[in-house]
Amino acid sequence: MKLILFTLAVLIVGVFADSDEGNMDGGGVYINVAGSNISIGTSSDMSDATITIMLDSMSELDSSGDGVGTTGSAKHLVKSFSSETFIVSDVTTVTEFEIEWKQLSFYATLDIGAIVTIQLMVAQEAVDVVLPCGTETHDFDAGAVRLQLNIADWSFCSDSTECTQGNTQEYGAYLEFQMYIQGTDSAKEENSDWGDANEYDIGSATYHTSTKVDLDDVCEDMISGYPNLSTQDDMDVYQFRFNNFSESVQYETLFNVKQGASSVGFSLTLLVTLVLCVINLF
Repeated sequence: MKLILFTLAVLIVGVFADSDEGNMDGGGVYINVAGSNISIGTSSDMSDATITIMLDSMSELDSSGDGVGTTGSAKHLVKSFSSETFIVSDVTTVTEFEIEWKQLSFYATLDIGAIVTIQLMVAQEAVDVVLPCGTETHDFDAGAVRLQLNIADWSFCSDSTECTQGNTQEYGAYLEFQMYIQGTDSAKEENSDWGDANEYDIGSATYHTSTKVDLDDVCEDMISGYPNLSTQDDMDVYQFRFNNFSESVQYETLFNVKQGASSVGFSLTLLVTLVLCVINLF
């Protein structure tokens, strides 16, 4: 039944997708963006897509980890990014770490007035990378993909930003961002030699998440216990919890794509995308 619902969801997405789509390639890796979904593969028609990324949700939390700002017309949460309108940029070329990267961004403006931007970069050749706020250099292959998250102009619940539950004023301490990532295998945490990052083997790539985050242009440690990996509906879910900030938060993760990964991953990532679409529809 899930497979049938998922197939219907993919057909619906295909019918309605237009200006929120973008494509980019580099280093033998191809990337497709459709709304809040990202697919990564090693052929131009994406017939062997082996990594699926889906932006899921975001919520503001108080110091106890409970949601705040959940009432009113401009809620302090995104229940599902699939309901947001994303605008995709043109592909550009930039030089970082002494090599060229293809770059594509997409963003959404939320009801609260905040802007969420995802910037994707793909390496044209093998490269040594230092994650933002990191100190260690590590080798990555051609086709490595950097995913940069930027959240700007988020107004946390405070004395100057009214958020009430009954007659009680609420105060925001954290912002939690969640996304699904599925490779050809379920994620397995590796023994990383990175002092400031976690490493996961997802079959078709190794996925690197940093424990450091840029808050208002100041590098800080992420909240203890984050990034957090859990499983929901047999899918891998990553949660990132950021401290209260004034202007913006920037955070980067990185995929070292295994270009020899089996095309069996396409059926898996297609299934994951369908299930997630159905979940968000309901």
